[in-house]
Amino acid sequence: MSEAIEPVEYRVLVKPFAIEETDPVLKAAKEAGIELPQDNRDKEQMAQQKGLLIAKGGNAFSDWNDPKPLIGDTVMFGKYAGYNITSNDEIYRVLNDKDISVIINSEE
Repeated sequence: MSEAIEPVEYRVLVKPFAIEETDPVLKAAKEAGIELPQDNRDKEQMAQQKGLLIAKGGNAFSDWNDPKPLIGDTVMFGKYAGYNITSNDEIYRVLNDKDISVIINSEE
């Protein structure tokens, strides 16, 4: 059975990236077969985490000035912001729209 998660009001749904996907030091360590202790992983991640904006509630970003995040954008949010939810064996984060601090535009 498949579930659909739809945030409401000012909430957004983000698919967090694995720390190793976003940090070159951790990625290199993983590729070399080195497993770092959790406290080192947390320090590498600092206080922000990257993720993919999956869905947004009807009022999300309505009181923002431009630029506003769009579905499919890579964003950064507070490491401890919101809460995790699991659907179809995938972990997502439900956040308030104000918890998003950065929109990351990739250079092509």
